[in-house]
Amino acid sequence: MPFVVETGFGVESANSYCTVEFADAFNQMQVDGQNWIDLDLIDKQIRLITASQTLDNSFDFHGRRISRFQGLEFPRWGVKDRDGFVMPTAPLPNFIKCATAELARILGERVDAGGSATGSSADQGSSAGTVEKIQVGPIALTLSSGSSTTSSSGTTTSSASVPVIPRSVVAWLLDYGIPRFGYGSARLIR
Repeated sequence: MPFVVETGFGVESANSYCTVEFADAFNQMQVDGQNWIDLDLIDKQIRLITASQTLDNSFDFHGRRISRFQGLEFPRWGVKDRDGFVMPTAPLPNFIKCATAELARILGERVDAGGSATGSSADQGSSAGTVEKIQVGPIALTLSSGSSTTSSSGTTTSSASVPVIPRSVVAWLLDYGIPRFGYGSARLIR
């Protein structure tokens, strides 16, 4: 698959929101960006494609795509910036390029550490995070194995569950779309 960058004009075969050069410049300015700089060109391209696909699959972005034939969810028309002004479709907004560059670096670090780039630990074979028991008096909650639990005696066990899209990336995108998995809020009515 060739590496094709979206320009902001609805490129049909686009599979990345940013160029390798943009990701290099962005990640070079990050505290933990040194590992990105040391990668070869093909690894960077693969990670940027994976990050772009992951963003598209993880957010319902505001507005509408400018063409039904474009390869990615951006460019979009009708998207408003934080001040409420409608953003132009081209060039591609900086926030989507920055989110892509950061997510590509983070997903790559997960793979380099021997994990899955796009799966949380809950997705990797266990049913971590599912509720097995709820007790009302003196308040107890039991989660399936592999999850963090606290018993009434104060004993805590846990294993790490990492979200596919880290908060640092979600922060770039929250004003422009709704995450499909978590990071949401709901109104509590009593």
